[in-house]
Amino acid sequence: MIGLKGVGFCLPGAPIPLTSLSLAPEEVSRLQPLGQEFFHRAEGGSTELMIEASRSVLEGCGLPPDRIGMVISAPSLLTAHGLEIPAIEIRNGLGLFRAECLNLGQGCVGLLRAMQLAGDRLQLKPETGAVLVVAGTVASNLVRNQTHGSFFWGDGAVAVWMERAEAGQGGLSYHGYAECSVERNASAMRIGFGDAGAIERYVLDRDFSIRVEFPSDREQLEYIEGERGRLLAVVEGLTRQAGIPVEALSGVAMPSLGRNRLRFLLPADHPLRARVICDFRYAHMGAVDSLLFLQNHLEAQPQAVAPEWYIVLTPAFTAQWGGVLLRRDPPPIPGQVG
Repeated sequence: MIGLKGVGFCLPGAPIPLTSLSLAPEEVSRLQPLGQEFFHRAEGGSTELMIEASRSVLEGCGLPPDRIGMVISAPSLLTAHGLEIPAIEIRNGLGLFRAECLNLGQGCVGLLRAMQLAGDRLQLKPETGAVLVVAGTVASNLVRNQTHGSFFWGDGAVAVWMERAEAGQGGLSYHGYAECSVERNASAMRIGFGDAGAIERYVLDRDFSIRVEFPSDREQLEYIEGERGRLLAVVEGLTRQAGIPVEALSGVAMPSLGRNRLRFLLPADHPLRARVICDFRYAHMGAVDSLLFLQNHLEAQPQAVAPEWYIVLTPAFTAQWGGVLLRRDPPPIPGQVG
């Protein structure tokens, strides 16, 4: 079994009300149906946030750092500094010098994919030690007025300590990953700067910010309509792996893309609707939101008395949806052998 020994967050500074921004009339009218109310803004880059989230989880676990055999970083958008491998900075910043380092560039889904890679490694090579999976988002430097049009962004980071665990120990554990990708227009959401063009061709305002551009309104509508199918395909894949029905799920954590997004993503009569455990008051923080909502939900619940199943979901740009299946087990009975 792969246990989540701890989850830590870095939400920089105090919450900032979105109404404190100088919003255009169309942005003001968008806020109410979205349900978003506040955001966090970082002073530095995403690597600094990831280091702080990692420090938080290490302190919270109370376990010796030399148990960590690998650090996987998964920045949701860009790295803080061009040709950077954040996992190395995290390792060095926390003195995890026996750890190997890996960086994933798969958008917001990168965090969940990293959890899958960590789970596979821990199953095959448990002797190599625990895996620290870390994701961070600094969108405030890449959008105007905290938005690129459809929802508002914030900055934050999350770190997860994953380690091989014995059955019967209780707590949260990892049980699978699934994804579903688009067949075209995968790069409709992009930051234009990249090696596809010479540096002389780039324009600051046009190419160094997040934008979403579909070839036509029809293709954008087709993408939106297809998004429901991709999300449900991920849920079906995860529940099938565990051999459980959707009705057995105790909760589904999704990103804060606006509460009005639910009516597009989930049919009104779908059993997932009643299991969404998100707090849409937060601005979207890339890969951070979904795990934050799950953590807040679990902390507000009594200890499990029977196994509880949870799904954590997120999209990556306009390219794919991904999800992980987690289980929360009751704490062990004193004297009971797992």
